[in-house]
Amino acid sequence: MVSNDGSSSSVAVLVYGRNDRFQFLACAFILARPLSLTTDWHPTLRGLIEATPAETINAFEVKSAERVAPWPTGKVTLLGDALHNMTPYRGMGANMALLDADSLRIALLKVHRGESDLISALHSYEY
Repeated sequence: MVSNDGSSSSVAVLVYGRNDRFQFLACAFILARPLSLTTDWHPTLRGLIEATPAETINAFEVKSAERVAPWPTGKVTLLGDALHNMTPYRGMGANMALLDADSLRIALLKVHRGESDLISALHSYEY
């Protein structure tokens, strides 16, 4: 997209869908998929996609993991994108890690204060 001052910027469009794969296509055809999925969007938002020069678009496949069944709580736990399936976009994994770290901190404080044993505190954190 080229702004009034002549500078350019890229617009990233992530398309999610079960069994839907974003193919690595020639630049001229990359815009077709997002435009076909946004027919009911406000014209201004569609205009941003339509005005994006194809050569400024980078496409990559985003995969999601299947949800796994809970495992028994032990002395080891996970946080952030080690635990949550995150897209590589806008620091989501880092932000989730910060939120998880705070929740884990609260759980471990309960252990430190004698309000909970370790396994029960970790179990509360994990669920």
